[in-house]
Amino acid sequence: MPQRDLIMDSEQAKAFAYALQAHALTISRDATREILSSVLLETHKDGFTLTSTDSHVCLHTFHECSHELTNGLDIPLSLRFWVGGDNRHNGLRDLGKSLVKMGPIQLRTNAISQTRPEYERVHVQIPFESESIALPLTATAGEDFPKYRTLFSRKEAEEAENRGLVLSPKIMTTLGKVATLADKAAGSNKGYFVAEPNEREGGPVRFHVPITKTTAWHGLAMPLKFDYLANAHLQTRPEEAPNA
Repeated sequence: MPQRDLIMDSEQAKAFAYALQAHALTISRDATREILSSVLLETHKDGFTLTSTDSHVCLHTFHECSHELTNGLDIPLSLRFWVGGDNRHNGLRDLGKSLVKMGPIQLRTNAISQTRPEYERVHVQIPFESESIALPLTATAGEDFPKYRTLFSRKEAEEAENRGLVLSPKIMTTLGKVATLADKAAGSNKGYFVAEPNEREGGPVRFHVPITKTTAWHGLAMPLKFDYLANAHLQTRPEEAPNA
């Protein structure tokens, strides 16, 4: 059977563990949206990415690692994984917490056959240990995950009229928690959070959180609206603002 190992050192594994906790915030909690209750894993030559969305916030995290391939062609891997049970987000969060201090790990994926790019389980191998640990993760091919890439704008909005972003308190809370976990993944408290309006009216807001010089977490958040009185809002002192 084709097998691929994603090998992470201690720092890379810690960042991965914190990312799982962040994705636990951005997967859907709607039991009828099974696909959005999972995380998409995609590999490339320098590592892999994780992507999740609940249709309001999309989180896309990049992770460096080395690859080890057995009995298969070296082709990009795309799979969805999730934690079984009624509360997938809690299971994913708890799994991330348990891996934070695990040290170096290897993620092992096994395809069903040479010809079927389908996956049933993801395992974690602890170096110097003889047995792999079966994570509570179920996996399948990722082709049915939403095509999120086209939502990321390729046009800069620097020349556009200044606009304020009106985000719901729930989304702000989620993004704040994601940024806090990103700070932990970076191993410092010096991180920063960048958000920029899309050029399309009502389109998603891009955000970016650096982890290292070569890796970052970024994603999209859906605003309630754009407010073209941004300058007036930002220049009004709180004590001069009218009562709500």
